[in-house]
Amino acid sequence: PNPLRSAPFAAQAEPNTSPALVTLVHLYYNNPRALLVQQQFWHAWPNATRARVSVLVVDDASPAHARARKLLHPATTAKLDLTLVEILEDLPWNIGGARNLAMCLLRTEYAVVLDIDVVIMPLALDALVASTPPPDTIVLAFPRVASAHLDVALRPHPAAMFLDKRTYWRVGGCDEDFVGHYGCTDPHFRFRARATRGVSLLAVTRLVPTFAPLLQLFDGPVNFTVPSVSPPRGLLSQATEPDGPRSRNTSFNRRLFLAKQTGARAWAQDYLRFSWRVFSPATAQVNRALPSR
Repeated sequence: PNPLRSAPFAAQAEPNTSPALVTLVHLYYNNPRALLVQQQFWHAWPNATRARVSVLVVDDASPAHARARKLLHPATTAKLDLTLVEILEDLPWNIGGARNLAMCLLRTEYAVVLDIDVVIMPLALDALVASTPPPDTIVLAFPRVASAHLDVALRPHPAAMFLDKRTYWRVGGCDEDFVGHYGCTDPHFRFRARATRGVSLLAVTRLVPTFAPLLQLFDGPVNFTVPSVSPPRGLLSQATEPDGPRSRNTSFNRRLFLAKQTGARAWAQDYLRFSWRVFSPATAQVNRALPSR
């Protein structure tokens, strides 16, 4: 059995072995273009940012042609403290499970958690690293703009957050009962955070008043210039919709969320209901595999 599945995560999480101060966590599923754009930004990071920030990419069982390990370019990974984790079972909408896995394997105390189609500028990332949040605080409400129209402000990103792993597990992590259907992952996590005694939610602009907005990637051109990293020949022509043909109907999870809010359903206590493996991006060598069954 997976030794982490039902264990208390405060005791089972990875120790802080990275020399970095913060890990940038990206959850990835079947979005080659966004991963390639991210690599262009990593490639452009100043050395000081690379020294203080590690990168963790969780590939949530992307189709074979779009797996992150086929897209990670040596020019962008060689100078990074980068870990790639690949979930083996393709569970629909496994956002909470992927996030739990990332926070379990984290090798720094703090993490900035973003979707793969959201870019954080190096200066903004450096500002977060320099502005450690107070204990038991989850930093949310990250402003963002459209990548093709930098003057177009979008609503704050619902999934972006900056926090330490101890606080994440105090809240209870993400309830994986929501996996399999769309919606309510972020609302249920925020609900549990507000209900956890001593935990505070803080807008990022309260922590860093001059925080530069995130860039939300959309199809079409991007209105910025970064060093070029070429994708493998023909790869982008194979790319499907980032989320594939999956339903975005939220009815099931909205009912489930209501049941858990009212106590009709208990919050789940078992985590990581899948198998995964950890790759070294430079060699594509499997470092570890933990089967869940």
